[in-house]
Amino acid sequence: MNVELSGVPETLLITVRARAEETLRTDALLSDSYAVDILTKLEPELSSKRCVARSSQVGVVIRTLIFDRITVDFLKRHPDGVVVALGCGLDARFERLQLPCTCWFDLDVPESMCVRQAFFHEKDNYKMLAKSMLDRSWMDEIPLNKHLLILSEGVWMYFHEDEVRKLCLDILHRFPQAELVFDTIPTFLAKRSNLHSEVRKYNAPFHWGLDEVDDLKKWHNAIKIISVDYVMNQHLKRWPLSMRLLRLIPKINKGTKVVHLALE
Repeated sequence: MNVELSGVPETLLITVRARAEETLRTDALLSDSYAVDILTKLEPELSSKRCVARSSQVGVVIRTLIFDRITVDFLKRHPDGVVVALGCGLDARFERLQLPCTCWFDLDVPESMCVRQAFFHEKDNYKMLAKSMLDRSWMDEIPLNKHLLILSEGVWMYFHEDEVRKLCLDILHRFPQAELVFDTIPTFLAKRSNLHSEVRKYNAPFHWGLDEVDDLKKWHNAIKIISVDYVMNQHLKRWPLSMRLLRLIPKINKGTKVVHLALE
């Protein structure tokens, strides 16, 4: 299958490769047969981009597990809740976790969604929206007065802080019962995309980084941080030695994180 992606949309392949590679390990932390199948059809031949650096691969997998856990917990608390995945790429979380869900929306730009639709199909409780998350019209598709979980995995660092802040606040104002989950990178890495072993292969530089989680409260005084998960603090044995040594530096150890927030 020939696919033409460029810029940020092309980075969706990083996640697919990382999850597929993990699934094929004998000591896999997660199983994602969808990623294996997608990668086999998209990239039947090996390429330089297909080989994911170990540190990036481990990071993606741990991040995936964190998002999985938060999603499962949310739907246990709110069985009638709605989930929206912004910038979903080729993520198979809805199918992979097989969770009871009133309604799940996967959203991405038309370029990415065109590829996604070759592998996934809508159901009564599963919809795909071909829109940019910055196009607020997607909000018109989401039910009001429902407990809402909005996921954005591996995406917001590609946008500028002002764009992220406005989007975050627009979501929380439109959906007061919403919970947001997104991952962030440290500011030093946001300024040096060339240091990232995978992103530097693409024409998709980082723009936004976050060092102190409490800085998010400056966006709105009613923002409540529900939880923060530091990616490099988990599954230590799976990280290469170089990363285990680097995590001794606090700025790096707590640099990549998954933030879960809501309004008070």
